[in-house]
Amino acid sequence: MGLTFVAASTALDVISRVPVQLPSLPRGHLCLHQSPNERGFGGVVWPGAALMCEWLAQQQLEGANVLELGSGTGACGLFAAGLGAQTVLLTDGGSDTLLNLIRENAERNKPLLGSSSVRVERLVWGDVADSCAVMSTSEPCDYILAADVLYGTGPLDATQRSEALAATFEAMLLCVPSDPPAAESPTIQAGAA
Repeated sequence: MGLTFVAASTALDVISRVPVQLPSLPRGHLCLHQSPNERGFGGVVWPGAALMCEWLAQQQLEGANVLELGSGTGACGLFAAGLGAQTVLLTDGGSDTLLNLIRENAERNKPLLGSSSVRVERLVWGDVADSCAVMSTSEPCDYILAADVLYGTGPLDATQRSEALAATFEAMLLCVPSDPPAAESPTIQAGAA
């Protein structure tokens, strides 16, 4: 049985809480601190993270390079590291407080991550220069993760976030390193959370 977390609703004005349970890793359970008072939505583990982790548990991640967009607490990327990913880049465009929360969660869970290299970087969606800078300092990605990232206080906010995410993906495709990985090409899979 996985560790249970408490997550806030996607609506800012709703205080209801939903327990979120992540699957177990081979070496134990992730211990993730949360910051529900963090501006925005990034400081909590959301239900889509549990679904993403269940999906990741079915993948062959040994030696993979993983990029997580909108990491929040780092749950999905750290789970991938715990499954044997070689490198994991956790990104978020949130505050310094949120980025420090991700770093602290990575440090706290080091014993579960084996030899995985985990890094945390700020990435503001829609900023082409920012996206290219992040891509130029990372390994070519085998997996790009984004769980529970398209939400907001209204339809316009969700639309703007979707457009910024699309611009980020486009920039990443244009800024790939000159030497593509020798392994088979990454597969794009979409799923609803």
